[in-house]
Amino acid sequence: EVYRTNAIAPLALVQAVRDGLKAGARIVNITSDAAIEPYEGWGGYGSSKAALEQLSAILAAENPDLRVYHVDPGDMRTRMHQEAFPDEDISDRPPPEESVPGLLELLTDDLPSGRYQAQDFTTAGGPTKGIHELRVALTVEDLDEAAALYRDALGLSVVKEWSQPEGRGLILDAGPASIELVDQAQAEHIDRIEVGERVSGPVRLAFGVSNVEAWASSLQDGGAQAVGRPVYTPWGDLNQRLQAPDGAQLTLFQSAAERPAEKEVV
Repeated sequence: EVYRTNAIAPLALVQAVRDGLKAGARIVNITSDAAIEPYEGWGGYGSSKAALEQLSAILAAENPDLRVYHVDPGDMRTRMHQEAFPDEDISDRPPPEESVPGLLELLTDDLPSGRYQAQDFTTAGGPTKGIHELRVALTVEDLDEAAALYRDALGLSVVKEWSQPEGRGLILDAGPASIELVDQAQAEHIDRIEVGERVSGPVRLAFGVSNVEAWASSLQDGGAQAVGRPVYTPWGDLNQRLQAPDGAQLTLFQSAAERPAEKEVV
């Protein structure tokens, strides 16, 4: 019954009206974070929403003239949410109407097909909370020397550290942002993945976003130039490289949990 409601019925509705849909028509499927997050006891519901997201992604791939969105409305103060977590106080959750501006934005704007979070939008338009991290990537000649400065002297905690044949690096927590230190070999490895050749200088800005395609489109409208296609990295993120009008290298990265249908595997 759960699959009939959450996956089969939406597909049947689209199939019933497909021939009457004009180019640019919007299909909005309501999903849930349960589609990408494992909640104990939510196997049926979560997998049905995951199925809805996958069929939405396939519909978008098969019908590039349409806009197919799978939208997570986010946490809301509803009876369903309270029943799902009977021992929690959900009074701090936003009311359902806070998700409405995002749904309206998808219906009226011309954003690319993909997965969106409704509460990433505001009434002013555009995904504003979709940027959830600013990362300053520094390419250094001596990684150990740089680590001694930023990690040890400055006291920044290590979020992630790696040493591989392709290069070495570490990510440091800098409060609401992070600093990524990489050696020359790792910087070249990243450039090859995102662009195909060495292009970055010593500083590159990386933005963690909820939808790479939407933010890439927004940045290009603002004057940036795409210098690479969206690609899946060996570490599981979906990345796209752009160049600002002043020449600065910008990376958009989307975590594996939020990424849309696969485009290119590196």
